[in-house]
Amino acid sequence: MLTGAPGRSIGQVARSQLLAQAANLENGDLLMNQYDAAIAAFMADEPVTPDPSLPEGMRVLLLSLTSPVNLPFSRELWSSDPAALIAKVTEPVLVVIGKKDIQADWQADGGALENAAARGGNVTFAYPADADHVLKHEGRPRDELAAADVGARYNSEERRLDPEALGVIVEWLNRQVRR
Repeated sequence: MLTGAPGRSIGQVARSQLLAQAANLENGDLLMNQYDAAIAAFMADEPVTPDPSLPEGMRVLLLSLTSPVNLPFSRELWSSDPAALIAKVTEPVLVVIGKKDIQADWQADGGALENAAARGGNVTFAYPADADHVLKHEGRPRDELAAADVGARYNSEERRLDPEALGVIVEWLNRQVRR
C-alpha cells in the first residue's frame, strides 16, 4: 500500500513545490535558476554552496541533500523514477493519493503511476476527494491550502483519518484477504 506516493522523482516533486512558492516572489525566476544550478551540481557530484539570497527553506533543503550523512541515498532518491519501479511490481498494490494532498499531486503523480501500472501491474488506485497527504480529512478547498499551515497541522490532535480513504483501504485489504 502506497499513500501520498509520487509518480515523479522526488526531485521533480520538490521542484514543482518550490516553483509554486517562488511564483509569488518578485525574483522567483532568479531563485529557481539558482536552485536548478545547485541541483545540477548536486546530481553531478560536485560541491554545492547555496546562494545566500535563496530563501532559508531552499538553502536548508540543498544543505540537507548534500550532507555527507545523506549521500548517496539523497542523490538516488532525488532521481529515482517511481513510475518505472511500480511497473515492475507483480504483487497487489493499493495507491491512495488524496485530492487535497499538496505534496503529491493526484493527477500528475497518480496519472504517471497509473500509466506505468497499465503495462501489466496489479495496482488499484484511489483518490479520496477530501484526503490530504497523510490521509486525514481536509474540509477546506485545495486552493486555500498553504504548505506551512498544512504541514504544521498533519498530526494535530483534532485531525481524523478521512472516512473515504479509510473505506478504500479497508475494502482493498478485505479483498486481499479473500484471495
